[in-house]
Amino acid sequence: MRTARYGLLLLPALVLAALILSKGYSTTATTVTAEPLIVAMEATGAKVEQITLHGWAILPWKDGSEEQLISLVRTGMSQLNIPLEEVTISSSSSERHRLMRADVTREHFRGAVIAQVLYPSQANKQPEVYLVVNIEAAADQATNSWEEKIREIITANNGSPRISTCLVGWIGGRLDDGQYHIRLNHAFSAINASVQDTVSDVRYLSMSGYSPLVADSLHVNGKEMNVNMAVRYSLTDDRTYFLIGSPVITQEY
Repeated sequence: MRTARYGLLLLPALVLAALILSKGYSTTATTVTAEPLIVAMEATGAKVEQITLHGWAILPWKDGSEEQLISLVRTGMSQLNIPLEEVTISSSSSERHRLMRADVTREHFRGAVIAQVLYPSQANKQPEVYLVVNIEAAADQATNSWEEKIREIITANNGSPRISTCLVGWIGGRLDDGQYHIRLNHAFSAINASVQDTVSDVRYLSMSGYSPLVADSLHVNGKEMNVNMAVRYSLTDDRTYFLIGSPVITQEY
């Protein structure tokens, strides 16, 4: 399973800003986002090999002590049905932040619950307390209850959950010229999605857009988006990787 970095810093800065500031992001509906994304992955010709769920929220706390943060991440792990003897607790702090995280690693499964307090440099601003819950697993280990559990962990602490789902699949070898666009266009068509933005270079292609089959969405530069797809070739693995995320891809590619 590919290595992913867990934590708030997993999100690129511009994407994180868009998620925080977007007024169009739906945070109340309970949806199984993976289903249309699986359909899209199948349309590329690849099979879903890995699923990642990334949930986070700003909590309505004025601050958080070390004891409160430890309790928060331990309780989160318990709600994921992870025995505490399997959990590793770690922490870090500075003048600008305090972070507590609980991690579990099993074969083809990793989970993390992270609580972080960010202290502003301006004296007239209040600290912000973030709660992050991540799950990454092989597709055959996935269960439909994970998204609901992440929502429950966050809402139990009076947060409004924002959840990103990301699927990873691959096919062996390198695709011929033009196949990146063809296969991603097939994937967008499979879920009735319109393409709003495209970014590419010699190494990868990324396309973002909107599908009515996916409930949550956000507004970026005046455009409504809830689907992000990317494809790249890995010389090391001799594989072509497809990543399909909603509302955005929240891992490196």
